[in-house]
Amino acid sequence: MTLRLVVLLSGTGSNAADLLNRLDDRANGVDASVVAMGSDVEAPGLRHAQQRGIPTFVVPLERGANRELWGQRLIDAIDPYSPDLVILSGFMRLLPASVVEHYSPHLWNTHP
Repeated sequence: MTLRLVVLLSGTGSNAADLLNRLDDRANGVDASVVAMGSDVEAPGLRHAQQRGIPTFVVPLERGANRELWGQRLIDAIDPYSPDLVILSGFMRLLPASVVEHYSPHLWNTHP
């Protein structure tokens, strides 16, 4: 079974690019694919997915916006991809508890 990954980032996406490159290398024995990549801003890192034909999305958090409503919009953007894992790869926003609970224990932070 191929694991379906949704990757979230906020910047240049160097970690996400590395993940994509490693997943391209089938010799690594990992059976997973990135099915979507999203951000809270128009991040340059989304291009790594776009260059591979992977869908992208942006769910901005406007200044003064309700974080819980933003969290629900984020869930609404991720869930259609039916991810097995949601990877935070340089995602620089604190997630509302509702998002963490929704994806727990299938939410991984890879940001160093």
